[in-house]
Amino acid sequence: RVERYDKLLSSEIPCVVYSRGQEPDEDMQDLCLHYQVPLMVSDKSTSDLMAEVIRWLKVKLAPCISIHGVLVDVFGEGVLIMGESGIGKSEAALERGRRLVSDDVVEIRKVSDATLVGSAPDITKHFIELRGIGIIDVKSLYGVESVKDTQNIDMVIKLEDWDKDKE
Repeated sequence: RVERYDKLLSSEIPCVVYSRGQEPDEDMQDLCLHYQVPLMVSDKSTSDLMAEVIRWLKVKLAPCISIHGVLVDVFGEGVLIMGESGIGKSEAALERGRRLVSDDVVEIRKVSDATLVGSAPDITKHFIELRGIGIIDVKSLYGVESVKDTQNIDMVIKLEDWDKDKE
């Protein structure tokens, strides 16, 4: 048993996870410590744990791009607002009934063929810049219900300057 543990842990695996609340034996604990391999225990069943890990990895490892825009949750629908700088994207995001996901830069991950998920870079999360006012911490000013960390993108709106000759 110790030989098999040693062979497994010496192969530079990222971690060892026990499911259903099972406790690793002392040999496994000692070898994990020796090889500096994280050892984790979960109360979840193996299938539930694997489904959750796969779902998490799918989001974290999904292809990602960053675009200029604002992402908001409007009554459960993810709305990406795009347009030139100064057109009013951020102001549109602050209307009543909207939850801010990201202002200025939106990181978009393709988690499946049918699903795009948007989020904010850590440095700008929960902040919005309003021309003439400055940078506002939306979460502190309006409360935790006024922001959201991620949101599926269901609709894209492109704001443009008004042109009476344009159809």
